[in-house]
Amino acid sequence: MSLFNVAQDYIDFTSEQAYGLKDSNQNQKSHKFFKVLQKLTVGEKRNDYILERVKGQLVQCPVEQNNILRRGIKYNNYSELNFEYIAQNYKSQKKYRLAMRYLDIGLSVYPKSHQLILEKGSLLIEMKQYSEAIKALQYGLQMIEKNQELSDRIVEQKFVGLYNLGIAYEEDDCLEIALTYYEQCQQIDDQDYDVLYSMIGIYSDLEQHQSALNLLYSIIELNPVEIKAFIEISRIFISMQDYESMQRQMNNLIEINEGNDEELAQVYIQWSELLLSLDMAKEALDKAYLAQKVYNKDQQILITQAKVLSYLGRHEEALNILQIYYERNPSDHNVLSLIGSEYLQIGCKERALQLLQSAINISNQQEPQYYYMLGRAHYYCNEYEKAIENLKINQEKSNQQMIQCQILLAHSYSHLKQNEKAIELYEQSIQFISRKNINRLKRVITLQEFNQYLKYNQDKYNLKQYEEIEHYLQKRLINLKNIAERI
Repeated sequence: MSLFNVAQDYIDFTSEQAYGLKDSNQNQKSHKFFKVLQKLTVGEKRNDYILERVKGQLVQCPVEQNNILRRGIKYNNYSELNFEYIAQNYKSQKKYRLAMRYLDIGLSVYPKSHQLILEKGSLLIEMKQYSEAIKALQYGLQMIEKNQELSDRIVEQKFVGLYNLGIAYEEDDCLEIALTYYEQCQQIDDQDYDVLYSMIGIYSDLEQHQSALNLLYSIIELNPVEIKAFIEISRIFISMQDYESMQRQMNNLIEINEGNDEELAQVYIQWSELLLSLDMAKEALDKAYLAQKVYNKDQQILITQAKVLSYLGRHEEALNILQIYYERNPSDHNVLSLIGSEYLQIGCKERALQLLQSAINISNQQEPQYYYMLGRAHYYCNEYEKAIENLKINQEKSNQQMIQCQILLAHSYSHLKQNEKAIELYEQSIQFISRKNINRLKRVITLQEFNQYLKYNQDKYNLKQYEEIEHYLQKRLINLKNIAERI
């Protein structure tokens, strides 16, 4: 047997081992085999093994993933897949400019690559450039229609493209158009939960409650213990002011999960959150305590209890519960930020600032909401410039528009007597709210929460010193509830 054949047999054997380990979810071991194969092969084969190291998170470090993909581009003469994966990798790290850079390089090599065009559309959605995203996605789908191949991968890419188009139109408030694209996705796969729940959300927004209920009942037929579906059904009954049916749905869900303490605890937690969204905080607290009584091993229940207690204004109790949880889970930076928020509520402002900054440091600065919370803390410490700095970072890092952040920025600028900037932000906030119907508005921010901001703003300084802002608030913001009800 020749030396070449021996080498080839070794490569084939190693490849079989690598894929076998990957299929059995032994990622670390398979990663080592793929790394060996990468060194033993050239060209497309080498690139296949490079991609296998990155796909499925076989390489945990994003920086290392990017380095591997860049080497793949070099070794395989600019493969489409390499550009797609490296863009996805940078997108997951919220490094949108780098992701776009590699997509544009890839499209300069493959200008009619539907997969790169569709990935660009997905990236533009993340960047909130919805009209540009729609153009890219529509063009990518046109490229697919011209492609005669009907492989599973092509069908999957078409599905993703249609789904992203639905997202882009929904974010751009074209709900009826978004629904048509979700329906096309449903025709390809009528059991995809993401699509079904997206459709349910739009039906609810359009107050087409029966259509939403029909889809939810179909989900329950597929999975009779799907907690989320029961919760959404209950939420729709609430919208219809049918509280008896809501109660019946939740009781049905409890009966279904009787005997499974862990699942039953989750039902009570979901019920607690549902009640909290209805401003029924005392009832929500009862459900949270029931969850702990049923299954006290789930420490996340403590967080729900703390959130409800905080809502009730019982901040000392909430703080005690959060500290108990944090002592058991000292690496949980999310809870550290909640503790900081509670310290702010009880007036320990300096301590709150320290803890919120620690949460940012521990999380490697990847959590945009922490910057909002830190900015909010600086605001209540009358440090308005620092508040603006952190609130702007929140806006840059977040892929969702937070009206709370926008309003707090406006208040901060008004404290600094930068009236023109403050009014501009107030105007943007009203435009954002007034183009949503009342159901969508409640998802973004409750009227009670918005009015609390206004009340604080009025109590803290004399608006008569800022005539433009006073006029604007009186004419537009203070009448927010009336504006919403007319939508």
